[in-house]
Amino acid sequence: LSPVCLGSLRRAASINAEYMGIWIWDVKDALASDDAKPMNYKNSYRGYHSAAVFDCDWNDDGALVTCGLDGTIIIWPLALKGESEEYIKLVNAHKGGITRARFLPGGKSLLTCSHDASLRMFEIREKKADEGIKIF
Repeated sequence: LSPVCLGSLRRAASINAEYMGIWIWDVKDALASDDAKPMNYKNSYRGYHSAAVFDCDWNDDGALVTCGLDGTIIIWPLALKGESEEYIKLVNAHKGGITRARFLPGGKSLLTCSHDASLRMFEIREKKADEGIKIF
């Protein structure tokens, strides 16, 4: 499993790139048990990316962002609770595989970099019905 991203709210996400799955852990519970199971044991967030998951990051509200070699970014607003029913998916966010995704301070903007040698910044906000996605 690699990499692991730690959240400020005692949560960690571990990525299995080949399995294309993400496990959410309560750090305190995992360290206290010899037989710890991830919070999302029944749903590893597998199958949402179509290629290896490459990186992840948490914001202060407990949302998790994942990115992968499929050029897709997924934001999991309820990841802090280990839930995957709600997510925001941006397909073809870059022309190449995405290698890093980081929430900027405040957690409402996202910075990504890719194998296509580009950096992109995304603003995260409610989308109005008649509004498209803005990429900076």
